[in-house]
Amino acid sequence: QIVKPGPTPIEQFEDVLAMLGSSIYAFIHHEKTGVGIRSFSGPLGIMGGWWAEFASGGMRRGLWLAVVLNINLALFNLLPIPVLDGGHILFAALEAIRRKPVNARLVHITSTAFASLLIAFMLYITVFDVQRFFGQRPAGGSGATNAVAPVELPPPVPAPAPAP
Repeated sequence: QIVKPGPTPIEQFEDVLAMLGSSIYAFIHHEKTGVGIRSFSGPLGIMGGWWAEFASGGMRRGLWLAVVLNINLALFNLLPIPVLDGGHILFAALEAIRRKPVNARLVHITSTAFASLLIAFMLYITVFDVQRFFGQRPAGGSGATNAVAPVELPPPVPAPAPAP
């Protein structure tokens, strides 16, 4: 009997898209769900979460989170924000539609502005990571936590039996 080692890449991609959709829904309906900007994690929180996955579920859970992060980053990178790849695609589409290049000064200014905003946002959410790491509640909090419930994974697949 052949034992399947785990979900296929397509199944993993579908699972990540479903989780991403659930996260977006929870963020949009933050009044009901309690998921807000303070629930986001920057590099410090992501590394802490990754470490927790490795510690609690071993290599399989750690690799699962790596897959989730990679797919999420790939989709985020396709957003039409000038400094990301999606922004470059947007500028290329504008050039194709207009049949002339987009003003280089406009591209430079918008890319610099959005890069600055993206870095500022990363620093802003990293402050919440540091506060969570040291056990402090963010200022102005109502006492309620905005922690996201852990994702429920399918049960682990048993390792195949060695061949006789």
